[in-house]
Amino acid sequence: PHKAAVISFVMEKPAISSLDIGMALDRRGICVRTGHHCCQPVMDRYGVGSTARASFAFYNTRDEVDALVAGLQEIVEEREAAAEKVQAAGGPASPGIIVYPPAFAESPRKAAEGLAEEFEFLGERDAKNEYVLDLARTVPPLFEMLKKVTQRVPGCMSQVYLVGRRKPDSADTLEFVADADAEIVRGLIAILQRLYSGQPARAILAFDIEKFFGAIGLEQFITAQRRNGLAGMIGQIQTLAREIAAQAGKPQGSTT
Repeated sequence: PHKAAVISFVMEKPAISSLDIGMALDRRGICVRTGHHCCQPVMDRYGVGSTARASFAFYNTRDEVDALVAGLQEIVEEREAAAEKVQAAGGPASPGIIVYPPAFAESPRKAAEGLAEEFEFLGERDAKNEYVLDLARTVPPLFEMLKKVTQRVPGCMSQVYLVGRRKPDSADTLEFVADADAEIVRGLIAILQRLYSGQPARAILAFDIEKFFGAIGLEQFITAQRRNGLAGMIGQIQTLAREIAAQAGKPQGSTT
């Protein structure tokens, strides 16, 4: 009586996405659930993207509760230390300037081969997770700006915004930028940029992305729910590529 065993929460100071909290706790051997918790309409009503949820039962001990609290404190301290390091280095790149990533390799296939070699070298799940988080740090902080100019990518539990275009002075080259409120998703954006940005639209459409995901063992470190969001980003990139390819195939001087 007079108690609740299920506690949903968000981290605001500093702002840390629920997905990042869940993954950071997982690395400490602590299980929580993150996301909508089967009540997305209610969360949409109150403007809450997702929460982390700790669920206690009769088999949990006080030591486990203390471990959860200590883990959360460590996560906050790590995020604050990372922010101080960025600030000491002069701060992140200006969020008011968009720089579209150039081609990472001569084709999506070549870029995929290089990434697959890196993931094969890493081996275990946790090492792959850390590598994706390292890649996240290469994505410029454009979240607030992209949020104002485009719609959220559908299907993603995290907030993801993506803008693409045909490269100036090119007939069929696609380039894009994106950002998200979760570090692991930002890492996935970095992977997609390596594969796709700066590449010909037809090469993008011909590339077998699912084969690549199998090669890097994506299912080892990305959940099925997270795959839905990844599919949403890929779908939007492929739609842009189809539009560019169709325009490039029109006779010169024709109009849309």
